[in-house]
Amino acid sequence: MDIITYRLIILSIKKKIFDEFVRKIHVISDEGGLEIYPQHISLLTIIKPSTIHITKKCGDNKLIYLYGGILEVKLNNVIILADTVINDS
Repeated sequence: MDIITYRLIILSIKKKIFDEFVRKIHVISDEGGLEIYPQHISLLTIIKPSTIHITKKCGDNKLIYLYGGILEVKLNNVIILADTVINDS
């Protein structure tokens, strides 16, 4: 059975922070907490300073702290343009 995923790209002003296929993410936006799963409807929102919780394709979890930014969901791709990023690795 194939695991359904989507591509998550996180960019800071200086470099690409993350570019992998994931199962889901949880992030805090201006509207509150968002869980983004594969085939999510198109969305453009502002991200509040918070930790993004990422479930990778393999099932491992990753945390990345974002100090604000913009999140766009479009055609099974999620792109986050972050103001500042603190990566856990």
